[in-house]
Amino acid sequence: SDGPVSQLDGPVFRIPLMRKRPAIDGKFSVEEWEDSSALTGFWSSNCREPETLRPRIPYYEHLAPQQIQSWIYGGYDKENLYLAYVVAVYPKNAWLKALGRFPEVYGHPLYGLMRDDHIELEVRPYHDLGRAYQMGMFKWFVNPIGTVADQWWSPREGLGRSWQSGAAIQTDVGPGRWAVEMKIPLKSLKARDYAGKAKDGTDIVKLPPPDGTVYRVWFKNGIAGSGQYVVLFDQHVWNTTKTKKK
Repeated sequence: SDGPVSQLDGPVFRIPLMRKRPAIDGKFSVEEWEDSSALTGFWSSNCREPETLRPRIPYYEHLAPQQIQSWIYGGYDKENLYLAYVVAVYPKNAWLKALGRFPEVYGHPLYGLMRDDHIELEVRPYHDLGRAYQMGMFKWFVNPIGTVADQWWSPREGLGRSWQSGAAIQTDVGPGRWAVEMKIPLKSLKARDYAGKAKDGTDIVKLPPPDGTVYRVWFKNGIAGSGQYVVLFDQHVWNTTKTKKK
């Protein structure tokens, strides 16, 4: 949290400065990410007793059960943001859908990453979250074979605007989990509407981020062609300014 309990209206994921930097190879291990913060407790947008999951796994309101739960690990250094997704594969040994083999192809009816199993990351790197929504957000889509689409979205321009973050991203799929490791250059966040100066003459995006910097973030994965089950963090406030990341 970032305030008294009585004032909290959304979760805060505190990102620490990492002394030990993970190797970005997709081979996730807790030991490699021991300097990071961890986040779980994701919701499932398809968990109103879906036929595909009942009665083999338990169902508790909208909280994703363990068999399809996700974990996020996060940290940063002076130059990069480090994130790892660990996504449960259900049923175990299931094949994941990955037709997208062309970087930056987002909406193609056959090869678009939106139609593959994929993870999504969205970041608005500005402390005024209401203004940040109007400015836009950086988006990353990654499928199980490591194809990546960097995207830019804003209310003015809409979806599907490509940009290049220069992120190092690697994936690895095992019988029970799919891991995605990401190293995103912080300087890549100084782009589009976040480039340049604020009205007071300071950089809109300050690097490295000072302690207490608040960004808006959204984590998602979609499994079975983004349809059978989708696991989200903070799914109900995608278009609000409530949820923050430090």
